[in-house]
Amino acid sequence: MAAAVIAAALLDPHTTTRKLGLDSGISQMSVVKILKQNNFHLYKMQILHMLNDDDADRRSEFCEWARDMCHKKPEWTRCIIFGDKCSVHLNGTVNRQNFKLLINSPKITFTKS
Repeated sequence: MAAAVIAAALLDPHTTTRKLGLDSGISQMSVVKILKQNNFHLYKMQILHMLNDDDADRRSEFCEWARDMCHKKPEWTRCIIFGDKCSVHLNGTVNRQNFKLLINSPKITFTKS
């Protein structure tokens, strides 16, 4: 059973533990235990921007603007919507906030784009 779960995780590292459990006929928690015992780690991919020299100044300006808005119009924060869902845009780009990846190594690689 464990070999089938590991083989499926290696074939598709983008799959979920829930799907692995359904495909193999065992519970999701059993899949998580099998993966942990075999040194699989769940990573959340984050696409980050490289910091520029003027980023600290722009962040300070934004904080000052937000503080001023709180004083001028306290209800403005009710207009901000935070979500955690993945979005697919009409041009084909994907917001990958919830993208997860199973990796059989604790090594993390940083790439510069």
